Amino acid sequence: MTDQADFKQLVRERMARTGERYTTARAHIIRAHPQAAPNATADATVGTALDLGGVHDQTAALHDLLAAEGIDAPHTSLPPTEALLLGLGGGIGAAVFTFQYRGELPHLYVETRCTPQFAYDLGFVQRSAAGMGITLRIATGTTSKAAARVLDSALDAGRPALCLVDAFKLPHHAGTGQGGSLPWTVVVHEQRGDTVVITDRGREPLELARATLDAARVSYTKGKGAVATVEATSPRPLAEGITAGIRYCIDELAGREVRKGFGGNFGLRALDKWISEVTRTGKDGWRSRFAPGKPLAAGLRQAFGWIETSGTGGGAFRRLYADFLREASIATNDARYLDVAARYDALAASWTSLVTALLPDGTPLGDIRLRLRQRAAAIRRGASVEELREHDETIDALVARCEPFPVDAEATYEMLATGLQAIVDAERAAASQLQQLVQ
Repeated sequence: MTDQADFKQLVRERMARTGERYTTARAHIIRAHPQAAPNATADATVGTALDLGGVHDQTAALHDLLAAEGIDAPHTSLPPTEALLLGLGGGIGAAVFTFQYRGELPHLYVETRCTPQFAYDLGFVQRSAAGMGITLRIATGTTSKAAARVLDSALDAGRPALCLVDAFKLPHHAGTGQGGSLPWTVVVHEQRGDTVVITDRGREPLELARATLDAARVSYTKGKGAVATVEATSPRPLAEGITAGIRYCIDELAGREVRKGFGGNFGLRALDKWISEVTRTGKDGWRSRFAPGKPLAAGLRQAFGWIETSGTGGGAFRRLYADFLREASIATNDARYLDVAARYDALAASWTSLVTALLPDGTPLGDIRLRLRQRAAAIRRGASVEELREHDETIDALVARCEPFPVDAEATYEMLATGLQAIVDAERAAASQLQQLVQ
């Protein structure tokens, strides 16, 4: 086993010899000589940077961008983990919306990261990078030609670029959505003829037709063809970035007004509103909107998906945030972070336990849960469009089998309300302890 400096030298020698980017060269060396990989740290919770990022699209993309540039976290001398980047960018949050379109089953939307959870813009990755003293240069192009030019400019300079795209227009995401668009982030590492090499939450880089990437970029019109590259680095103490990220998180949990007129839908009070809707008996309550049968099954399917399988790392991002706090303890040499991390570990377990119990084994609901996990695993390994569609069709069929509802619906509403109340009480206690870290 080599030390970190020797390992980096091996990577850079291969880069000089082959013209590969840092991430690609490093991956080749590790495959050929696994013994060359250095230990990341004595604390296993920090993990290693030998894998590409793979949990959440924005933290994964920023991890891959910084790794490709050879930029390390100061406390590990390795590319920053997704947990660290999550915390620096603002960490966790909460938002809940319920709505219904004519002729469709009701919809439940739950965010558990700092808002917006999806990549409507590059604000999150900019904050996260700034927490490490890194300035990202953002270039936009609102037409297809202009968008292509800003990416060409980065690639011609030999720089990896983080891009906003519509995930539903990428082949490896095809079949994962039904209409509309899904704002997403990927990293483009290089162009080879008519193809580009990208990374997108996977364990291996992907080759993609440049025309396909260009179409995915312009399809998400609000993204304005945005491309982010590393512009500059400065020696900002990581402790400052950690403190700023935690303060941002505290504001998120307190429910800063993200959208005028929807204050009750953001922050921990959004969970209070969710509980109120579950216990209400009027037309806007769950017993009406998510009535026993297919509507309730659809709501529980969505609750499980948002908490467990939508790029949260499981447990509503709380598990990943606990990892961030453990890293913060190492980076700041402050053991207080470990106590708060334990609280968020417990919260992650509570979130997972609740949404799992709502889809019990031995029923079509339990089969929905199993299929959702299988589908998430299939996306991670780059499954075919046909396989993903088969998962979606099977889940839809299982929801249809929940008419009549296969378990006691009243007990289900009660379990959801009681479980959410216990969670929100624990969330407030954890947020209070989190605030004490930065007072």
